[in-house]
Amino acid sequence: MSSDFLGERGRALENSFFAKKNEELLQQLRDQMQSDSKRQAISDASGITDDTIIDELLAIGMDGETVAALALVPLVEVAWADGSIADNEREALVSACDEIGIKKGSPAFSLLQQWTDEAPGPELLETWKDYVKALCESMKESVKEAIRTDIMGRAKRIAESAGGFLGLTSAISAAEQAKLDELESVF
Repeated sequence: MSSDFLGERGRALENSFFAKKNEELLQQLRDQMQSDSKRQAISDASGITDDTIIDELLAIGMDGETVAALALVPLVEVAWADGSIADNEREALVSACDEIGIKKGSPAFSLLQQWTDEAPGPELLETWKDYVKALCESMKESVKEAIRTDIMGRAKRIAESAGGFLGLTSAISAAEQAKLDELESVF
């Protein structure tokens, strides 16, 4: 065997090895970019910036869309608690959507608009409750607390947006407080 033949085979082996290694590295880069994108989507949708909590949410299969849906239902439920949605509650809902990364024109925003025109049926809240209960069973306490704080904080702001009367009455109606208590109990 000539040394040229062995040299060529050696280079072919090296090229094959490094091509495979490059493909593995490229896939790792793609995976990292996808993971970073998912992490950012969860952070944008929830306001959570703690990497440990975001890692936990990713580990249980949540993504930005799930977190956004998880956040929207309580807001709509609180807004409808009095039987109608006031203009300032609509504005607060739009503001909350912006906070959680739901942009005007997106399917989630269109759904929210539909829910502000017509109250969703009771099955939506029941489905949300079932999902949150199951989710809470699979989360660490710190993650559950972060999600609860985020969701309930926004829901309370929706309730407060309706306001009291000239500061003489509570900014949160009895019906809204009952809905907030109901939502809180799920956690």
